[in-house]
Amino acid sequence: NPAFFVHQPDTFLSLQLLVFTNIILQLVEKTKSLSETKSSSKSFRVSLQKKENAYKMSMVNVSNMMVLDNPAPFGNPLQFEITFECLQPLEDDLEWKVVYVGSAKSSSHDQTLDEILVGPVPQGVNKFILQADPPNATSIPENDILGVTVILVTCSYREKEFLRVGYYVNNEYVEEYDPEVGPPKPLDFGKVVRTILADKPRVTRFPINWGDPNAEEEKQQSETIQEGDIGMEADQEQGDDDMMDDDEEEDEEEDGNCDVEVDLAEDIPDSNMIATE
Repeated sequence: NPAFFVHQPDTFLSLQLLVFTNIILQLVEKTKSLSETKSSSKSFRVSLQKKENAYKMSMVNVSNMMVLDNPAPFGNPLQFEITFECLQPLEDDLEWKVVYVGSAKSSSHDQTLDEILVGPVPQGVNKFILQADPPNATSIPENDILGVTVILVTCSYREKEFLRVGYYVNNEYVEEYDPEVGPPKPLDFGKVVRTILADKPRVTRFPINWGDPNAEEEKQQSETIQEGDIGMEADQEQGDDDMMDDDEEEDEEEDGNCDVEVDLAEDIPDSNMIATE
């Protein structure tokens, strides 16, 4: 009743003040709630960014990989002088592996020539020689012994492969023979020379989790960049590219990872140069 407020002005002012106070309190509560929401969102983004960085930044970067004793007889050990930089001390060892691709037709002929653990790995530049036994010729199809194949040098951390370096290899019978008949059989491996094409290795990198081993599984997608070609004859190159790609595709299907491919020449100096510590 308006007449009531005319005769009771104090009561009317009190009601106005009460309503105004309630409005102010509601605004304060909304402002506080909005501030808490923004703070929570910011913390989530920071946490997500830390997880992203754990995948993107590799703690181990190979600065040089030099093939030793090359060319060499087929039966000689394979030797690689590897120089790499570790950005911080690693809690676990690095696992290095040398794989010889025995046939382009089937991965069942692949041979793991050596598998070693390197550690503890301190921060800074490290260098070591990775030596592996030659492949077992009896496990290689007879028609695939001579000619071009692939050798892979891989590195893993906590059973997750993050680096793969592929080299084309040419096995040649040095004694003259009739091309229409082929080399004498059984093959004299003392006359087979192995030449690793060390000037243009092919590098594949995989993003892995370098942080908490109990963190979420590795991301399923990453951009693929491929640069350069291996300097070989076109007919040999096509078949051997398929050989290396098939081997990489099998691992990608198992791990669910895509790879990033670059020319090692951009990252590693010429193979005839030894990186200094």
